[in-house]
Amino acid sequence: MISHVVRCVLVLSVATGTSAASAPSPNLLFQLQKQNHAQPWLRVTTDSSRRTLRALRIDEAGIGGLTFRERGSPAPDRIAWRSITRIDELCTRAKTGRISGFVVGGAVGMALGSAIGASMGHRQTSTDPSLNDNSDRGHGGVGMALGLVLLGGLGAWQGGRFGERFVTERPWYAAAPEAASSPNSLDTTAVRPQSPLIATPSVAQDPANTGQSRASPAAAVLRACARIHPSDLIVIRGDFGRFEGYASVVGPEGIEGLRATRDGGGVSPPTGRVAWDRIEQLDRRGNGWRKGALVGSLLVGAYGGVLGYMEGTQGLFEVHSPRPSVEVAGITLGGIAYGATVGAVIGAGVGCLFPAWHRVYTGRAVSGTGP
Repeated sequence: MISHVVRCVLVLSVATGTSAASAPSPNLLFQLQKQNHAQPWLRVTTDSSRRTLRALRIDEAGIGGLTFRERGSPAPDRIAWRSITRIDELCTRAKTGRISGFVVGGAVGMALGSAIGASMGHRQTSTDPSLNDNSDRGHGGVGMALGLVLLGGLGAWQGGRFGERFVTERPWYAAAPEAASSPNSLDTTAVRPQSPLIATPSVAQDPANTGQSRASPAAAVLRACARIHPSDLIVIRGDFGRFEGYASVVGPEGIEGLRATRDGGGVSPPTGRVAWDRIEQLDRRGNGWRKGALVGSLLVGAYGGVLGYMEGTQGLFEVHSPRPSVEVAGITLGGIAYGATVGAVIGAGVGCLFPAWHRVYTGRAVSGTGP
């Protein structure tokens, strides 16, 4: 009888350990919650099916608040981690299609709208002969704006629908193999998966050995985690030297799954998890749209102010007597505002074409300013 009870307790403990082993680590769980902030479509593979769904929340117990794309099939509200073998994000080109459709449709709409608006002109007449220039006044500007809104919106809608046809899967999570949680496998390093996206059995570690404190992560660490994604190229400076490449998992406990670029920054990728207290600087490569918008707004805004002042004082297209000072100031400020707006848009667009490094995290003081 006693042996039977002991055997049942052992079976329950092994089952509990296997269930817990399939759950993601706190570091990976943080990244999954960050990636699920926009609630994209996910393809979840379980031990019995493969479903496409959206998850409202991801926590230690599993994924919940589910919305399934398939209609008419049983729809559970929650799927536990012990039933999940893989999670992939469905990525489409809908955003690229919307932008391309808006640009193409907007350009065509502006051209057609301007032509149609200019053809719907009327002759300017006045009772005062001195103000009657007998010229045609069209509506090219109004037609251009309407064409941009109408055909640009139509192009964005159709472009998004066309981009949704191109679907790729981006891996988020993979459950650990059963052999990794087998009670006969005492050496977990022998079956440790290569990808940090795979949930491994949690092993108690000494904070002194891992270099990671059990205290709550600092606000700077959380901000850095929120700004870095697996597809971002990063440069890390730390006690291991300079590393350039990609990270599979970025969470409050550290950075995992480092993959170096061809040059690699001169050092081999650190193995295992890199704790934040080992990192001195971390930069992420993006684009220079912010700097471009600032430079464009300043330059074109200043030019617009000069043109506004010239129009207010002596005229640009026809000479006239100077206007009152208040009116000149209003025209000048209007030119600055209009020029700054146009310059910011153009500068941001040009800046997006050029890469730029952005400082994401700063630890201990180091020498040097660039990545």
